[in-house]
Amino acid sequence: MKITQIAALGVAAFSMASTAHADHGGAGTGPDASGPITGLSARTSAKDSLAFGLDMAIATPDHRSNETLRSLAGKHIHAHDQNHSETYTLGASYGLGDNLSLSATLPVIRRIAIREGSHAHVSGVTTNSVIDRGDSQGLGDAALSVKWRFTGEHHHGWEAALLAGLKLPTGRTNVIDDQGERFEPEHQPGSGSWDPILGMALTRPLPRGSFSVSVVHQIALSGSQKTRLGDRSRISVSLTQRLIGPKIDYHGIRTVDAKKTAVDGLIELSGEREGRVREDGITDVYTGARAAFLSTGLRVGRGQWSVGINGSLPLSQHVRLSHSETASRLRLSFGRSF
Repeated sequence: MKITQIAALGVAAFSMASTAHADHGGAGTGPDASGPITGLSARTSAKDSLAFGLDMAIATPDHRSNETLRSLAGKHIHAHDQNHSETYTLGASYGLGDNLSLSATLPVIRRIAIREGSHAHVSGVTTNSVIDRGDSQGLGDAALSVKWRFTGEHHHGWEAALLAGLKLPTGRTNVIDDQGERFEPEHQPGSGSWDPILGMALTRPLPRGSFSVSVVHQIALSGSQKTRLGDRSRISVSLTQRLIGPKIDYHGIRTVDAKKTAVDGLIELSGEREGRVREDGITDVYTGARAAFLSTGLRVGRGQWSVGINGSLPLSQHVRLSHSETASRLRLSFGRSF
Protein backbone atom coordinates (compact mmCIF):
# COMPACT_ATOMS: atom_id res chain seq x y z
CA MET A 1 0.00 0.00 0.00
CA LYS A 2 1.52 3.34 -1.04
CA ILE A 3 2.19 6.23 1.30
CA THR A 4 4.21 9.37 0.89
CA GLN A 5 7.52 8.76 2.56
CA ILE A 6 7.81 11.28 5.37
CA ALA A 7 11.30 12.19 4.30
CA ALA A 8 10.47 12.33 0.63
CA LEU A 9 8.44 15.32 -0.32
CA GLY A 10 10.09 18.44 0.96
CA VAL A 11 11.54 20.32 -1.99
CA ALA A 12 15.18 20.14 -2.94
CA ALA A 13 17.57 18.46 -0.61
CA PHE A 14 20.25 20.55 -2.25
CA SER A 15 18.43 23.90 -2.36
CA MET A 16 21.31 26.15 -3.28
CA ALA A 17 19.13 29.20 -3.21
CA SER A 18 19.15 28.98 0.57
CA THR A 19 22.90 28.79 0.89
CA ALA A 20 23.84 30.96 3.83
CA HIS A 21 26.03 33.64 2.35
CA ALA A 22 24.84 33.94 -1.23
CA ASP A 23 22.56 36.70 -2.40
CA HIS A 24 22.04 35.21 -5.84
CA GLY A 25 19.62 32.52 -6.93
CA GLY A 26 20.66 28.92 -7.23
CA ALA A 27 19.53 25.42 -7.98
CA GLY A 28 17.65 22.65 -6.25
CA THR A 29 17.21 18.96 -6.98
CA GLY A 30 13.47 18.51 -6.56
CA PRO A 31 11.40 16.42 -4.17
CA ASP A 32 13.69 13.64 -3.07
CA ALA A 33 12.71 10.17 -1.88
CA SER A 34 15.20 10.48 0.94
CA GLY A 35 15.74 11.33 4.56
CA PRO A 36 18.15 14.29 4.65
CA ILE A 37 17.20 17.92 5.29
CA THR A 38 19.61 19.65 2.91
CA GLY A 39 21.70 16.71 1.71
CA LEU A 40 20.94 13.94 -0.75
CA SER A 41 19.92 10.34 -0.34
CA ALA A 42 20.99 7.55 -2.67
CA ARG A 43 17.41 6.35 -2.86
CA THR A 44 15.38 6.93 -6.00
CA SER A 45 11.64 7.10 -6.64
CA ALA A 46 9.80 3.95 -7.69
CA LYS A 47 9.18 3.56 -11.43
CA ASP A 48 6.31 5.74 -12.73
CA SER A 49 5.79 7.41 -9.34
CA LEU A 50 5.22 11.16 -9.31
CA ALA A 51 5.69 13.64 -6.47
CA PHE A 52 5.18 17.38 -6.06
CA GLY A 53 6.50 19.60 -3.30
CA LEU A 54 6.32 23.20 -2.12
CA ASP A 55 9.16 24.51 0.01
CA MET A 56 9.26 27.84 1.88
CA ALA A 57 12.59 28.92 3.37
CA ILE A 58 13.61 32.03 5.34
CA ALA A 59 17.26 32.91 5.97
CA THR A 60 18.11 35.64 8.47
CA PRO A 61 21.57 37.23 8.49
CA ASP A 62 23.59 38.43 11.45
CA HIS A 63 22.70 42.05 10.77
CA ARG A 64 25.31 44.75 10.29
CA SER A 65 24.76 48.27 11.55
CA ASN A 66 24.88 51.31 9.26
CA GLU A 67 28.06 52.36 11.05
CA THR A 68 29.72 49.05 10.13
CA LEU A 69 28.69 49.42 6.48
CA ARG A 70 30.01 53.01 6.39
CA SER A 71 33.30 51.91 7.98
CA LEU A 72 33.77 49.14 5.39
CA ALA A 73 32.88 51.56 2.58
CA GLY A 74 35.68 53.82 3.84
CA LYS A 75 38.06 50.93 3.19
CA HIS A 76 36.67 50.60 -0.37
CA ILE A 77 34.71 47.48 0.62
CA HIS A 78 31.15 47.89 -0.66
CA ALA A 79 29.54 45.50 1.79
CA HIS A 80 25.80 44.95 2.06
CA ASP A 81 23.14 43.64 4.39
CA GLN A 82 19.46 42.75 4.17
CA ASN A 83 16.59 42.17 6.56
CA HIS A 84 16.11 38.57 5.39
CA SER A 85 15.63 36.44 2.28
CA GLU A 86 12.68 34.26 1.34
CA THR A 87 12.67 31.40 -1.17
CA TYR A 88 9.50 29.66 -2.37
CA THR A 89 10.29 26.60 -4.47
CA LEU A 90 7.95 24.38 -6.45
CA GLY A 91 9.42 20.96 -7.22
CA ALA A 92 8.49 17.77 -9.02
CA SER A 93 10.08 14.33 -9.24
CA TYR A 94 9.30 11.36 -11.51
CA GLY A 95 10.57 7.80 -11.39
CA LEU A 96 11.91 6.95 -14.83
CA GLY A 97 12.83 3.55 -13.42
CA ASP A 98 13.34 2.00 -10.00
CA ASN A 99 16.94 3.23 -10.08
CA LEU A 100 16.52 6.47 -12.04
CA SER A 101 14.69 9.66 -11.02
CA LEU A 102 14.12 12.93 -12.88
CA SER A 103 13.55 16.11 -10.84
CA ALA A 104 12.82 19.76 -11.52
CA THR A 105 12.60 22.88 -9.35
CA LEU A 106 11.41 26.45 -9.92
CA PRO A 107 11.95 29.09 -7.19
CA VAL A 108 10.60 32.54 -6.47
CA ILE A 109 13.09 34.62 -4.49
CA ARG A 110 12.60 37.71 -2.32
CA ARG A 111 15.42 39.70 -0.70
CA ILE A 112 14.00 42.23 1.70
CA ALA A 113 15.40 45.67 2.61
CA ILE A 114 18.85 45.50 1.04
CA ARG A 115 21.32 48.10 2.37
CA GLU A 116 24.74 48.81 0.93
CA GLY A 117 27.75 50.89 1.94
CA SER A 118 28.86 53.58 -0.51
CA HIS A 119 32.15 55.50 -0.85
CA ALA A 120 32.21 58.68 -2.96
CA HIS A 121 34.37 61.72 -3.71
CA VAL A 122 32.44 64.90 -4.51
CA SER A 123 34.23 68.27 -5.01
CA GLY A 124 37.21 67.01 -3.11
CA VAL A 125 35.10 65.81 -0.19
CA THR A 126 35.01 62.10 0.72
CA THR A 127 31.72 60.70 1.99
CA ASN A 128 30.84 57.25 3.30
CA SER A 129 27.14 56.51 3.42
CA VAL A 130 24.57 53.73 3.45
CA ILE A 131 22.11 53.38 0.58
CA ASP A 132 18.70 51.81 1.14
CA ARG A 133 18.19 49.89 -2.09
CA GLY A 134 14.88 48.23 -1.25
CA ASP A 135 13.70 44.74 -2.20
CA SER A 136 14.77 42.44 -5.02
CA GLN A 137 12.23 39.81 -5.93
CA GLY A 138 11.07 37.67 -8.81
CA LEU A 139 11.29 34.31 -10.53
CA GLY A 140 14.56 32.49 -9.86
CA ASP A 141 16.57 29.99 -11.87
CA ALA A 142 14.95 26.64 -12.60
CA ALA A 143 16.94 23.40 -12.40
CA LEU A 144 16.70 19.91 -13.89
CA SER A 145 18.52 16.90 -12.45
CA VAL A 146 18.77 13.14 -12.85
CA LYS A 147 19.72 10.75 -10.04
CA TRP A 148 20.97 7.26 -10.87
CA ARG A 149 21.33 4.61 -8.17
CA PHE A 150 24.06 2.35 -9.50
CA THR A 151 24.63 -0.07 -6.63
CA GLY A 152 23.10 -1.39 -3.44
CA GLU A 153 20.35 -3.78 -2.49
CA HIS A 154 16.99 -2.62 -1.19
CA HIS A 155 17.03 -4.92 1.82
CA HIS A 156 20.59 -4.65 3.13
CA GLY A 157 23.89 -2.83 2.78
CA TRP A 158 24.80 0.54 1.34
CA GLU A 159 23.09 2.17 -1.62
CA ALA A 160 25.03 4.58 -3.86
CA ALA A 161 23.85 7.10 -6.44
CA LEU A 162 25.16 9.77 -8.79
CA LEU A 163 23.46 13.10 -9.51
CA ALA A 164 23.83 15.24 -12.64
CA GLY A 165 21.88 18.39 -13.34
CA LEU A 166 21.76 21.84 -14.86
CA LYS A 167 20.62 25.19 -13.48
CA LEU A 168 18.82 27.15 -16.20
CA PRO A 169 18.88 30.97 -16.65
CA THR A 170 15.11 31.42 -16.20
CA GLY A 171 15.31 33.98 -13.37
CA ARG A 172 14.98 37.75 -13.52
CA THR A 173 18.25 39.62 -14.04
CA ASN A 174 16.93 43.18 -14.54
CA VAL A 175 15.40 44.14 -11.18
CA ILE A 176 15.78 47.87 -10.42
CA ASP A 177 16.38 49.18 -6.90
CA ASP A 178 14.71 52.11 -5.11
CA GLN A 179 17.41 54.44 -6.44
CA GLY A 180 16.56 53.60 -10.05
CA GLU A 181 19.71 51.51 -10.50
CA ARG A 182 19.94 47.92 -11.64
CA PHE A 183 20.85 45.49 -8.86
CA GLU A 184 24.18 43.70 -9.21
CA PRO A 185 23.96 40.01 -10.31
CA GLU A 186 24.42 38.74 -6.74
CA HIS A 187 21.26 40.62 -5.72
CA GLN A 188 19.15 39.54 -8.69
CA PRO A 189 16.71 36.59 -8.41
CA GLY A 190 18.46 34.92 -11.37
CA SER A 191 22.10 34.65 -12.36
CA GLY A 192 21.74 34.51 -16.16
CA SER A 193 24.09 31.51 -16.29
CA TRP A 194 23.86 27.82 -17.21
CA ASP A 195 25.41 26.04 -14.20
CA PRO A 196 26.20 22.29 -14.16
CA ILE A 197 25.43 20.36 -10.96
CA LEU A 198 27.23 17.16 -9.94
CA GLY A 199 26.81 15.02 -6.86
CA MET A 200 27.10 11.64 -5.17
CA ALA A 201 25.23 10.07 -2.25
CA LEU A 202 25.58 7.00 -0.02
CA THR A 203 22.68 5.71 2.08
CA ARG A 204 22.55 2.98 4.69
CA PRO A 205 19.04 1.70 5.55
CA LEU A 206 18.36 1.34 9.29
CA PRO A 207 15.59 -0.63 11.04
CA ARG A 208 13.53 2.54 11.53
CA GLY A 209 15.25 5.12 9.34
CA SER A 210 18.37 5.75 7.29
CA PHE A 211 21.87 7.25 7.39
CA SER A 212 23.14 9.26 4.40
CA VAL A 213 26.33 11.00 3.29
CA SER A 214 26.38 13.22 0.23
CA VAL A 215 28.49 15.72 -1.71
CA VAL A 216 27.05 18.14 -4.30
CA HIS A 217 28.86 20.79 -6.34
CA GLN A 218 27.39 23.55 -8.53
CA ILE A 219 29.77 25.06 -11.11
CA ALA A 220 29.12 28.76 -11.74
CA LEU A 221 29.55 29.88 -15.35
CA SER A 222 29.44 33.39 -16.78
CA GLY A 223 26.03 35.06 -16.55
CA SER A 224 24.43 38.49 -16.65
CA GLN A 225 26.47 41.72 -16.47
CA LYS A 226 29.62 39.79 -17.42
CA THR A 227 29.63 38.24 -13.94
CA ARG A 228 30.54 34.74 -12.81
CA LEU A 229 29.13 34.01 -9.37
CA GLY A 230 31.09 31.66 -7.13
CA ASP A 231 30.91 27.86 -7.30
CA ARG A 232 28.95 26.22 -4.48
CA SER A 233 29.64 22.98 -2.65
CA ARG A 234 27.88 21.14 0.16
CA ILE A 235 28.80 18.00 2.08
CA SER A 236 26.18 16.55 4.44
CA VAL A 237 25.91 13.76 7.01
CA SER A 238 22.28 12.98 7.89
CA LEU A 239 20.28 10.67 10.13
CA THR A 240 16.53 10.02 9.80
CA GLN A 241 14.64 8.09 12.47
CA ARG A 242 10.99 6.96 12.53
CA LEU A 243 9.63 8.17 15.87
CA ILE A 244 5.93 7.33 15.56
CA GLY A 245 3.97 5.28 13.08
CA PRO A 246 4.07 2.25 10.82
CA LYS A 247 7.10 0.20 9.98
CA ILE A 248 9.25 1.28 7.01
CA ASP A 249 9.89 -1.44 4.45
CA TYR A 250 13.16 -1.97 2.55
CA HIS A 251 12.68 0.93 0.09
CA GLY A 252 11.24 3.41 2.57
CA ILE A 253 8.32 4.37 0.30
CA ARG A 254 5.69 1.78 1.30
CA THR A 255 4.54 1.02 4.81
CA VAL A 256 2.44 -1.67 6.43
CA ASP A 257 -0.53 0.66 7.02
CA ALA A 258 -0.85 3.86 5.00
CA LYS A 259 -3.84 5.01 7.07
CA LYS A 260 -1.67 5.67 10.10
CA THR A 261 0.16 8.91 10.77
CA ALA A 262 3.95 8.68 10.74
CA VAL A 263 6.46 11.05 12.33
CA ASP A 264 10.17 11.12 11.51
CA GLY A 265 12.92 13.00 13.31
CA LEU A 266 15.92 14.34 11.38
CA ILE A 267 19.35 15.63 12.30
CA GLU A 268 22.08 16.74 9.93
CA LEU A 269 25.58 18.20 9.94
CA SER A 270 26.56 20.05 6.77
CA GLY A 271 29.55 21.97 5.49
CA GLU A 272 29.17 24.61 2.78
CA ARG A 273 31.54 26.56 0.58
CA GLU A 274 30.87 29.44 -1.79
CA GLY A 275 33.55 30.68 -4.19
CA ARG A 276 34.46 34.25 -5.06
CA VAL A 277 32.63 36.40 -7.57
CA ARG A 278 34.36 37.40 -10.83
CA GLU A 279 33.09 40.48 -12.65
CA ASP A 280 34.39 41.18 -16.17
CA GLY A 281 37.34 38.88 -15.44
CA ILE A 282 38.24 40.58 -12.12
CA THR A 283 37.94 38.60 -8.86
CA ASP A 284 36.25 40.29 -5.91
CA VAL A 285 38.52 39.24 -3.05
CA TYR A 286 35.91 40.25 -0.48
CA THR A 287 33.41 37.60 -1.60
CA GLY A 288 33.23 33.88 -0.76
CA ALA A 289 32.46 31.93 2.39
CA ARG A 290 32.80 28.66 4.30
CA ALA A 291 30.42 27.49 7.02
CA ALA A 292 29.20 24.50 9.01
CA PHE A 293 25.55 24.09 10.06
CA LEU A 294 23.58 21.85 12.39
CA SER A 295 20.00 21.20 11.27
CA THR A 296 17.13 19.41 13.01
CA GLY A 297 13.54 18.83 11.99
CA LEU A 298 10.38 16.77 11.93
CA ARG A 299 8.32 15.34 9.07
CA VAL A 300 4.74 14.19 9.49
CA GLY A 301 2.89 12.16 6.89
CA ARG A 302 -0.42 10.47 6.36
CA GLY A 303 -1.56 8.74 3.20
CA GLN A 304 0.06 10.49 0.24
CA TRP A 305 0.58 13.83 2.03
CA SER A 306 3.45 15.09 4.13
CA VAL A 307 4.52 18.25 5.93
CA GLY A 308 7.92 19.04 7.36
CA ILE A 309 9.59 21.76 9.39
CA ASN A 310 13.28 22.21 10.15
CA GLY A 311 15.73 24.82 11.34
CA SER A 312 19.47 25.37 10.96
CA LEU A 313 22.00 27.17 13.12
CA PRO A 314 25.65 27.89 12.24
CA LEU A 315 28.38 26.04 14.11
CA SER A 316 31.20 27.99 12.49
CA GLN A 317 31.50 30.59 9.72
CA HIS A 318 34.27 32.22 7.74
CA VAL A 319 32.59 34.87 5.59
CA ARG A 320 34.48 37.49 3.62
CA LEU A 321 33.66 41.11 4.25
CA SER A 322 31.18 41.84 1.45
CA HIS A 323 28.58 39.47 2.98
CA SER A 324 26.94 39.10 6.37
CA GLU A 325 27.13 35.90 8.38
CA THR A 326 24.01 33.79 8.81
CA ALA A 327 22.03 33.89 12.06
CA SER A 328 19.46 31.19 11.30
CA ARG A 329 17.39 29.38 8.67
CA LEU A 330 13.86 28.07 8.85
CA ARG A 331 12.13 25.85 6.29
CA LEU A 332 8.57 24.59 5.92
CA SER A 333 7.67 22.01 3.24
CA PHE A 334 4.56 20.30 1.90
CA GLY A 335 4.40 17.25 -0.36
CA ARG A 336 2.02 15.05 -2.31
CA SER A 337 2.77 11.79 -4.09
CA PHE A 338 0.77 9.96 -6.76
